[in-house]
Amino acid sequence: MNKSLTFSISSLVEASTGTSQKFSFQGPVDFEGIKITSDISGQIDVMRIEGGLNVIITDLTLEIKLNCEKCLIPSIQKILIPKTDRQFYFVPPGDIGDINDLFLVNNKDLTIDVSEPIRQEIILHLPSIPVCSKSCKGLCAHCGKNRNFEKCSCKDAT
Repeated sequence: MNKSLTFSISSLVEASTGTSQKFSFQGPVDFEGIKITSDISGQIDVMRIEGGLNVIITDLTLEIKLNCEKCLIPSIQKILIPKTDRQFYFVPPGDIGDINDLFLVNNKDLTIDVSEPIRQEIILHLPSIPVCSKSCKGLCAHCGKNRNFEKCSCKDAT
């Protein structure tokens, strides 16, 4: 659980449908398997709906470290997620399509933790082939030299 991504929704529990509350967040986070190198920041708008809450996350920004697929050197990539939304329920609905898309309000302390929806969105926004730059020349397939920094004498090298 990331404390900077947990929000109190106590004022919305008894509120009428359509009532909303806005939050901003910025701070360090940790997700297993994702090397985050900056604070994460963004906005959320929480609206009371029938049986739960609709949570809209906007302007999510962070930087992560990925290894270049061509030269294998780590580089920092900025991730920007303009908008995503998820529903949080007070009790699990009867028909659960995908258990990974089920998010529940913590009814004990009346909070929501948006860590998992944000983690999922970060994974969806990772580049399919991360590269350090568009002009990366990569490694020589024969001798393994990094062609960004040194030339090799292999006959197939370009």
